[in-house]
Amino acid sequence: MTSRSRRAYYEDFQGRVRGVLAAFEELFPRQQVEVLEQMIDANETGVALDILTAMLTEVHAVVSIDLFVQIDRLVREMELPPEVAARVRPRLVH
Repeated sequence: MTSRSRRAYYEDFQGRVRGVLAAFEELFPRQQVEVLEQMIDANETGVALDILTAMLTEVHAVVSIDLFVQIDRLVREMELPPEVAARVRPRLVH
């Protein structure tokens, strides 16, 4: 993988994790959202997604099927532990 394609690969993850965060940011204090944004900017997208799903569990957030699919796909593509997505599965709505 060239450095350009590697950069595009990681930028894709950053954009997709940022999109998931944007869907839920109103549930959290601005300071917490900013910390997650800083993690994404620092290319710690896996850590940011892991923390976000834990935060969603803590506030008993309702996760749509579409957003769960996005989260689950990111978890698999980023090779994160399956429980990162599984923790929000019980909060699915149809």
